[in-house]
Amino acid sequence: MEDGLILVYKRKGKTSRNVVENISKRYGVKAGHIGTLDPMAKGLLPVLVGNTCKLSKYLMEHDKTYLVEMKFGYNTETLDIEGEILEENKSFRENNIVDNEFFDMIIIAMKKELGTKKQIPPIYSAKKLNGKKLYEIARKDKEKATEMAKEKSKEITIYNMYDISLKELWDNNPKDIVLSFKVECSSGTYIRSLIRDIAKNMETYGVMTELKRLSVGKYNMEENISENEFKDNILKIYTEKEVIEDNFKNSVYLKEHRKKAFLTGLKTSISREKYDDGIYKVYIENNLIGLRRSKKR
Repeated sequence: MEDGLILVYKRKGKTSRNVVENISKRYGVKAGHIGTLDPMAKGLLPVLVGNTCKLSKYLMEHDKTYLVEMKFGYNTETLDIEGEILEENKSFRENNIVDNEFFDMIIIAMKKELGTKKQIPPIYSAKKLNGKKLYEIARKDKEKATEMAKEKSKEITIYNMYDISLKELWDNNPKDIVLSFKVECSSGTYIRSLIRDIAKNMETYGVMTELKRLSVGKYNMEENISENEFKDNILKIYTEKEVIEDNFKNSVYLKEHRKKAFLTGLKTSISREKYDDGIYKVYIENNLIGLRRSKKR
């Protein structure tokens, strides 16, 4: 298989690592994903293969779009419905009716989460501190993991939340109140933490019940695609050249005599007036030969 990128539809119940290992074994190549999806999440997972894996550090910071569903009035350790229920706010579910007034309250609670702020990750997450993942620490000491999660708070941005809908489910007594919405957010955003914080703004608890990733940077999928509409979870395959052309806008053109110096890692001077800091596609006579980070002295 050529070096490049495979858009994979990750099914619910599989880990992102499972997907990468299957791709690697199937095609006999090195592979790595861009952006972890929780096991209970489904949707778009871009997987780099072959030498294109070297681009991962440049591609990890993409914005993302998700379709989210949550329930109010439940609290679990994992902040999703698969975790053990620790607390229930039954009075919230009993006393609130899904009407226009309640919908307006939800909108106000969600608006408080728009913009840039520091977000505390879930204690059951792959966030690392001193070489250990938070979920590994949480399994032994939840209080310690909670304090460490606060230390690992990270600045994230919620750009937009839209297609918001509410419904009541009467399978339980009292009823369940379910909120669904789409969210556009920066890299590093934990949707389970966003759900926790929206519910907190409503003075209750909240847990994630469904999560589907719709886009990663420029790569996206149709929202209502059926899992039977594609073969072996593969949505689309891009060559390495296509990945570079699609993801890096800035370009620099070198003379032919600088090719060997560039390919052996020697510094290449470019005009400071013309080029800003960032990642540049490097061309010689309109032939793409690589990438180079431009940095002002």
